[in-house]
Amino acid sequence: MDKFVSWAKDADLVMEANPNYWGGAPSIKRVIARGIPETGTRVAALLAGDVDIIPAVPPDDIDRINRSGKARIVTIPGNRVVFYFMDAGKKPTDNKLVRQAVNYGANIDAIIKTVLGGRGYRRATLLNPWHVGYDPEIKPFPYDPEKAKALLREAGYPNGVEMNLHQVQGRVPKDKEVGEAIAGELGKVGIKVNLRLMDWGTSFTQASAGKLDGLKFGSWGNIMQDADLSFYGQYHSSTIYSKFFRSYQNPKLDSLMEEARSILDVGKRTSLYSQVQKILMDDCPDLYCYAIEDVYGINNRVEWKPRTDEYVFYKDMVLVKR
Repeated sequence: MDKFVSWAKDADLVMEANPNYWGGAPSIKRVIARGIPETGTRVAALLAGDVDIIPAVPPDDIDRINRSGKARIVTIPGNRVVFYFMDAGKKPTDNKLVRQAVNYGANIDAIIKTVLGGRGYRRATLLNPWHVGYDPEIKPFPYDPEKAKALLREAGYPNGVEMNLHQVQGRVPKDKEVGEAIAGELGKVGIKVNLRLMDWGTSFTQASAGKLDGLKFGSWGNIMQDADLSFYGQYHSSTIYSKFFRSYQNPKLDSLMEEARSILDVGKRTSLYSQVQKILMDDCPDLYCYAIEDVYGINNRVEWKPRTDEYVFYKDMVLVKR
């Protein structure tokens, strides 16, 4: 589709159209992919006409872009699910009842509505409805503060617990604000949260070394659209995520995932993954949150339809005169 021209670290990736591409020559002859980490700077660049397409537009900027006359907002249900790892090897999240209490007390539906402006889709686990293996009968945890408090008492923490929340900022829209809101909601049910802000690279490095306890921000995009990539990749005891991010092992879960990835019958696989999801809802190795809504700002001179799998194919873009 495109031919590499040049790349500079923390600068631009330049590509040119391949006229001999088997699917037909792209209509746009030259593309520059520019890294702009700061969301406000991205929005300003779009409105100034310096860039044509930006991802991860914050909810607060959507109306401004649509009213600008220069660009528009295009949204699509996203493939990436936001969640928080919970360390099953360190107190107090080594107790399953505490992990369940976190899920009952986080009030994720309200956070989607208020912090994200409704631009998120509640999920029970790491699967989206279009993924092979998704079970619509598996429902997300409801907000139940009294249940959360009761679980803490049953776990031996009648006066509540304290834990860290290691929050990445700049990874997905409003991630910092979501972390702050979760900390606030959990505080209402007796879970005191110490919020630790960090960048993605630092978070991944420290979590991979098993150095982060409590809650750790995570997001997972499943490009295969199949439960195996989400479940085996995250929860099998052999993976880095189970070993170091969660300190979590479940032999029954391993067995189900190994069987499911070894057969082709969709019905049997779906049944196995349903069992996997029920175990995850009981064990709660994570705080399950939401799938993001992918929000793109697009210059009016460009026609392009985003994809749910997060891939961006420049050959699908067309420049138009308006």
